[in-house]
Amino acid sequence: MHTATHLQGLVQRWVQIPRLSCHGEVAMGRVGAGQGSYGEPRDVEAAPAPARGVRAAVRALWVDACSYDRRALVICLYVPVALTLLEYMFRPSRARYWMPLTPYLTWAVMPFLWYFSGCLLLMVALPMGLLRTLGVRPRAMGVRLRGTAGAAPLYGVLYLLAFPTLVWATTQPAFVVTYPFFRPLGAPWTWDYLLFELMYCLQFFAVEYFFRGLLTLGLKPTLGRSSVLIMLTPYCMLHFHKPLPEALGAIGAGWLLGTLAWRTETVIWGWCLHYGVAFTMNMLGLMAR
Repeated sequence: MHTATHLQGLVQRWVQIPRLSCHGEVAMGRVGAGQGSYGEPRDVEAAPAPARGVRAAVRALWVDACSYDRRALVICLYVPVALTLLEYMFRPSRARYWMPLTPYLTWAVMPFLWYFSGCLLLMVALPMGLLRTLGVRPRAMGVRLRGTAGAAPLYGVLYLLAFPTLVWATTQPAFVVTYPFFRPLGAPWTWDYLLFELMYCLQFFAVEYFFRGLLTLGLKPTLGRSSVLIMLTPYCMLHFHKPLPEALGAIGAGWLLGTLAWRTETVIWGWCLHYGVAFTMNMLGLMAR
């Protein structure tokens, strides 16, 4: 009995701490007679009725939920849902359960097309639609070129700086085994390989829009420069299926691309750099076979 009474007192004390309401006012809990500034008893240990305490706790939770920035709330709830669906529904190994065979494409390329389609759906189409309901245009998420041409040379320099590392990577067994993801039978420039490269390119647009656009620029008004740091963890986790050096390198690369996107407010040049590096890895991998 004493434990239950003490628990009710803690609940009442918590709900009476000042909080911001949905309209920005400070919501205060009522302090009854014979209680201190946060509801603690002065002389008599009198806890509220259990029903009243539960209602007050639910009301306080509702006030807390309403106090979030609406755009930040939508983004931060959508991102883990999208990444979970991508992992459990659209991994290449799950393609056989969802995608029928076609006579025009070899089976080897189908799992990658399934995964790339999932990226475009979950990382671009659905979040764009959600943000449109909030009045946020794609331009605000970095899908723009106007006024950003001055940043292009910097991305070109970054590619040149990365090129020696890419050449070194082709000498490492883990990278040679991994890249390219799709290895065509016979000549490299078959129709299914060209389709793979096209979807691979679009997949990198999805990645840049999702992490540098949705997470970085989308949370910029709320978190400022810290939105770059928020983006790093899920971006690194996306690389868990790749070689360890690449997964660790994704932290630094993600920070660099996120910082540049935060400053230039565009994801287009980051997309070009990201796919340029990946395309080079594929070509070097094919040459190393």
